Amino acid sequence: GSHSATGAYVVPGWGAVVVWNPPQCARPPSGDDAGPPDSEAAGANVPPDTEGMSLPPGAAAELMRTLAAQIRVLFGLPAAPSDGPLGGGYVSMPARRTGLALWEVDVLTRRQAVAAHTRAVASLVSLASVVQALPNIMVMEDIRTHLEYSLEALETAREHLAAGRYQEASAEATHAHANAETAFFHPTILPMLYFPGEQKLAVYLPMMFPIFVSVLVRCGSEVIRWCRRRRAAARAKSAGVAGGGADASTKQKEM
Repeated sequence: GSHSATGAYVVPGWGAVVVWNPPQCARPPSGDDAGPPDSEAAGANVPPDTEGMSLPPGAAAELMRTLAAQIRVLFGLPAAPSDGPLGGGYVSMPARRTGLALWEVDVLTRRQAVAAHTRAVASLVSLASVVQALPNIMVMEDIRTHLEYSLEALETAREHLAAGRYQEASAEATHAHANAETAFFHPTILPMLYFPGEQKLAVYLPMMFPIFVSVLVRCGSEVIRWCRRRRAAARAKSAGVAGGGADASTKQKEM
């Protein structure tokens, strides 16, 4: 690699670092063929005491210029703002003091609004797919409330975007995404996602099947026993009626 001209680097997703190397802190290069330094040379190679050192005039501006370029890169903008015609009759007006022009702030806000809107729609579509895949799922009233809030916020975000109100659109889109995520990760839906009814049946049926068999066998034996007792009672009753009729005919003959 090569030495950085600015002494700065960017860590994507974390931030940026700017290292200030004052000229008076630089050490002269030393070679292996150089003889032992005398006391004066050795004193010259020792860096000066930097405690209480302040930035020289112009150094702070250079550091801030580098830091502003890094912040622009982290935001997804060019490191240096474009200056001059952009095409189509538009002329770029860079911000000399803040580092970000108002139109660039609008671009970033619009990107944030569109990204939040897309994430909210994706969450709603995923929730609809889950509900369609699990027709027996119970949708609580709290989930319905979050869904209604999310849909209303999405509609409001579209209206703000069409009107050029990017700050309000970004806030509404973020609100819609938050409600959609809350509805999707509701405690009553997560168990159905990870443990549907078919899986519960497959887990508990082998455990409960022996008990069901024992209960069914016992119920069958009790039904058979009840039928037998009923038939025995019916036969005894019919036998009693037949015996009573025979006694009455015998008495008539004797008379």
